[in-house]
Amino acid sequence: MNFKLTLSLIGICILLAAGYVLYDSLAVFHPERTAPKTSAPHERAFYTISIDDMVSFEAFYQEESTKFIKNDMGVWQFSDEPYMTLDIDRWGGSKYILGGPWAERELSESGFKLNNLAEYGFDEPDIRVNIELTNDRMFKFVIGGDTPDGKFQYCHIEGYDDLYLIAKEWGDFISRFVTIPPYPKWALKMDSANIVGLRAYEYDNSKERNAVFALSKKDTEWSSINPLNGEVGDSVTNIPYFYPFISRSPNIVVKDGKPLENDYTPWGITNESRVIEVLEEDTTYFDSSYVSTIKYHIGNRSKDGKYYYSRPQVSGTGIPQLNDPLIMLDSDWVDEIFSDFHFGLTEK
Repeated sequence: MNFKLTLSLIGICILLAAGYVLYDSLAVFHPERTAPKTSAPHERAFYTISIDDMVSFEAFYQEESTKFIKNDMGVWQFSDEPYMTLDIDRWGGSKYILGGPWAERELSESGFKLNNLAEYGFDEPDIRVNIELTNDRMFKFVIGGDTPDGKFQYCHIEGYDDLYLIAKEWGDFISRFVTIPPYPKWALKMDSANIVGLRAYEYDNSKERNAVFALSKKDTEWSSINPLNGEVGDSVTNIPYFYPFISRSPNIVVKDGKPLENDYTPWGITNESRVIEVLEEDTTYFDSSYVSTIKYHIGNRSKDGKYYYSRPQVSGTGIPQLNDPLIMLDSDWVDEIFSDFHFGLTEK
């Protein structure tokens, strides 16, 4: 083949390749190229927000509201309660869902203009959401009335005339942040009927962990158990007497939202600290049952003697708790659990 012809063909191929790359790079700005692929042609994103851009989230439901903020350490917490972090089981996946739900349909595609707010329930909406973003940006949307079939709700982004249909479950999901705020489990008083286990551990002089006691409930019967092999021991009959006591430590104080580099040693909390575990039967948002464990690592007593420093950890659904706060537990509550009567294993 002629050498010049070969060079010409190579040049043409290079130009074609460069042209395709340029077209493809510019196409990211083309709405038809960037539209998400969905299972139905009329579905599309209601909105899209990067979770890294979210600074605060505030939900209004009827007359109540709840607001969460991301603090300087990147940890989400309640805005009006210093260091009160959010339940990772509830918030861990929710922040991604809040990044942008799917809309069933954008009614404005057919030339619709939102003029009559009352017609779609936007004059007095039950649900409003404000999401603060970086660089002092604010994104707001409202959820109005139900569609005639009751399966969807009308949604509207503030500042635009667009009208969307969102699955009714989305509105329920938002309202739960207000009706059932995502407090961590250690901050809530447990339902005594859901408590299924109680354990206390301490370390001896040889730094071996020993169980002070371990109790477990099966059906309605409480028994002592061997924490090493799970072997069931003697029946324990008077645990119900202590339900109000073990449901939650009174007077919990949140001392720090997240100690620097997760170092709790200044408060006497190490891998060899005493531990209290309370097991609770619970259900997920989708009604799947599981057992969660609230584990309190016990540190030093406070100077006034009223509290013990503690690191709470919650496990159960498989979502790791990465931001354990430093809290203070009532010292009488801790001392009573580690006392020698062990909840009826011996007489008080």
